[in-house]
Amino acid sequence: MVSKRESLRWSWFLPTMMALALIAGWDWMQQGYAKPVDAQPYHDRVRAEVLRIPSAFEGWTSEDITPQREAVQILKPNVIFSKRYTNDETKGLANLLLVHCREARDMVGHYPPVCYPSSGWTENVENRRPLVFRVGGRELRALEYEFYQSLPGYSMRLHVISMLLLPDGSTATSMDAVSELEADYRRRFFGAGQLQVLVPGEDDPLRRERLAETFIELSLPAIEVIGSAELPERGESGL
Repeated sequence: MVSKRESLRWSWFLPTMMALALIAGWDWMQQGYAKPVDAQPYHDRVRAEVLRIPSAFEGWTSEDITPQREAVQILKPNVIFSKRYTNDETKGLANLLLVHCREARDMVGHYPPVCYPSSGWTENVENRRPLVFRVGGRELRALEYEFYQSLPGYSMRLHVISMLLLPDGSTATSMDAVSELEADYRRRFFGAGQLQVLVPGEDDPLRRERLAETFIELSLPAIEVIGSAELPERGESGL
C-alpha cells in the first residue's frame, strides 16, 4: 500500500516533471525560430547592393526623390532607393523605387493599390496588366497599374510596374505571398523587397515595358541578392 507521504511526494513530483518537459520542448522549438540577428548579414548584403544601383548610365541621369516620412515610418526599411531618371537625348522619364524591409510584416499592405490612392491618385482597376520580364536568364513576374488624377485645368496618368521580391528568389504580384512569409516563424525576419518603375504619361504599352525592362536590368544585381537568403526549412503558419 502506498503511504500517505509517498502519495504526497508523487503528487508534487509528476507535475514538476511535466512542467520541465514542457519547458525543454519549448526551448527546443525556439531553437528553430529565426531571430533578427540570424538575418542581419543578409540584410547588410542587400543594403550594400541596392545602394550600388547606378545613378547614371547610357544617357540617363537621375536625381534623388526623398521618400515620404509616413511611408518610412510604416516600412521601417532596411534600405530605400528612390530616384527620378531622365534620358538626356529622348527626354524620357521614369522613377525607380526599390525598397527592402527587414521583416515581412512591414511590407504587408504597402503596395500600389494602397499607396497611390492614399496620395490622391485613382486607379483604373480594369487596366491592371500582368507582365513577365526575362532578364539575366530569369523570369520575373510583375503587375502594371494605371492611376490618374483629374483637377480643374489639370489631368495626369501614371503607370506603375511593380513586383514583390522574396528572399527565396521568387517574385510575386500579390501581397498574399508576403503575408504567407510573415506567417512563417522560421522565415519572417528575412523580410521582403519591392521594385516599382513609375512611367508618367506614356500611352504606348510596349514603350512602358521596354522602359521597365531597362530599369529591372539595372537593378538585377540587387534583385539577385534579395533572392539569395539562406532560408531555414519552412515552419508552421499562424505562430
